Amino acid sequence: MSDNNENIFLEAQIVVEKKYWGMNEKTFCTLLHLAQFANAVPMGGIILPLVMWLTNRDESEVINEHGKHVMNWLISEFIYSLVIAFIVFFVLLAVFIGMMILSEGRAAPVLIPLVLLGCIPGMCLSLLGFIFPIVGAVKASKGVCWKYPLAIRFIK
Repeated sequence: MSDNNENIFLEAQIVVEKKYWGMNEKTFCTLLHLAQFANAVPMGGIILPLVMWLTNRDESEVINEHGKHVMNWLISEFIYSLVIAFIVFFVLLAVFIGMMILSEGRAAPVLIPLVLLGCIPGMCLSLLGFIFPIVGAVKASKGVCWKYPLAIRFIK
């Protein structure tokens, strides 16, 4: 009789999964990576991931790690774009001035390929800015915290 009583009075253990903005942890981390595409609102691709990370970083170590990786990539991408713009502008300016001096004002035909060549690093960075969040989101949906390649580790 005691076995029956134990079976009757066994308590069911209910595991309540914590929700972050109404989502489970994997979904939240996936959307944290994809939030970089929220550029329909100016600066939304930076502000939305930042707000998502800051509001939940103390509640989940997994979200904190994903948020750090996303923010490190966004900061790195911004720095890379500034460096590329600076280098391209001043290299093209120096080449333009030098060609104008050497060619007595007939440098325009040569500058068009140089401008296109100068755009290649920016296009590569834009492509990486499109690919990396998608890869991060796919990895996050599988429960893997993916560190963005080329991201400088500002937030540790």
